[in-house]
Order: sequence, then structure tokens, then C-alpha cells
Amino acid sequence: MALELNAWTRSATGKGAARKLRAEGRVPAIVYGVELKPLVVDAQDCSRLVNEGALGRLVHLRLQDAGETKTVLFKDMQVHPVRGDIIHVDFHEVALDEEITTRVPIVIEGEENRDSDGGALAVHLWEVEISCLANQIPDSIVVDVSGMVIGENLLVQDLKAPEGVNILTSPDEVVAAVVAPAAAVEEEPAEAEEADEEAEEVADEE
Repeated sequence: MALELNAWTRSATGKGAARKLRAEGRVPAIVYGVELKPLVVDAQDCSRLVNEGALGRLVHLRLQDAGETKTVLFKDMQVHPVRGDIIHVDFHEVALDEEITTRVPIVIEGEENRDSDGGALAVHLWEVEISCLANQIPDSIVVDVSGMVIGENLLVQDLKAPEGVNILTSPDEVVAAVVAPAAAVEEEPAEAEEADEEAEEVADEE
């Protein structure tokens, strides 16, 4: 199901214009398609969509000043390195019968129902690349790990994609694994020691 976002066309471009928009609580955006279309969206509305998992999904852009709606793929965004707020958004205009490539999240279910063998679930992959028609992009790919035991790996090839969706990520890539508790504990001192060494090196340089 596509999300919705209000947008307005913009004529002013450049760093100065972009800074002014952000100061007003808006985010500059652009739609890639037959022609580039500079837009502006509300910062709070855009953040809400991102929190709902909009990245990589279809969005109905309602152009308020043009009286039209465009179906776009929320392709990418730039985030301020310090404040963490969204400073620019990229959309790609798509046709619903067009096959596209995007990424969707993996949702892990059933961990609380797994056998109490003392093992810990280690997740290595949180999203996969897929190809499908624009109107068939799933919100996520769900996997049940309740039956996994210590020493077992879940691979990309084990994922069940919806009909019409092809997973492009390497089938041999590990999504999750159940590791013995000893292996999980042994990793912590090594990581701590490595962090201490890095801190000492930085201190020496200063």
C-alpha cells in the first residue's frame, strides 16, 4: 500500500534557497523521471513517513499547487550528520506496471518462541534487494525463526518472497544464525580490548 505525502513545486534552487526552506521547516526534494522536477515537502510529514518505513516504498505525491498526484519511489534521502534531520529527498517517478529494483526490510518473528537451548540469535542482514512491479513492492519480508537451533544458519535462499517478487541479494548470504552462549560471551572481551587499543592510539596522536 502506497503512502501519501503533500508536496509543492519550487523554482528557487541552490544552497541559499535550500537553507531558507529548511529554516522554514521544509525539505527540498527532487523527482527523477522524464524530466527533473524540484519540489519541497514538509519536514515533519517527511520524517513521519520515514518512521513508517517509506524508504524504498511507493509514495503518492500530492502536488498541492499543480492539482495532480504522482506515484513515486522514495529512493534516497540525505540526513544532517550532527542534527540527524532530513535535509534532502530523492524520488523516482514510476509506472505501476513497470518493473523496478529496490530494497525492503526483513522482519524477524518467533524469536521468543524458540527452544530454550541457551543459544542467542544473531541477525546479520536486515534488508534485501528485490525486483518486482512497482505495485507489488512488499512492506517487508517476514521470516519465522522459532524452529532454529544452535548452529543453524538462515540464508537468503530460505526467505519466502511474495508471488511476483524476486530476491536479488546473494542466496548464500546469512540472514541470521543461532550461536552458542559461549561464543557470544567470548566476543565481548575481544571487542572491548580492541576499543581500548583504539582509544590509546587516539590519545597518543593528540
